Amino acid sequence: MEMQTNLVQLRQGVAQAIATQKRTERQTAQAKSTVEEWYLRAQLALQANNEPLAREALTKRRAYQETHDALALQIKQQNSLIVKMKQDMRSLELKILEAKTKKDMY
Repeated sequence: MEMQTNLVQLRQGVAQAIATQKRTERQTAQAKSTVEEWYLRAQLALQANNEPLAREALTKRRAYQETHDALALQIKQQNSLIVKMKQDMRSLELKILEAKTKKDMY
């Protein structure tokens, strides 16, 4: 019974981790889009010979790039966590199956 309860909790944990990863992936895509947008703004400012505005745009671009990089690293960490959780879940499922088989044999 305890193993079944643990399995349910583990499945819920995997589902939550996957949902968090999807959310982080969306945030990463948004940050990348914003990085590109600020780069284009910097280019337009340079074309208009407005160097201070171009510098400001590049500063904002750098900030969003740092956010993007941090989120990308977080996605890698989440991937590792999800893989481990899925392995643990499969291992627990096998233990439960083995226990049921032994119970049926007795």
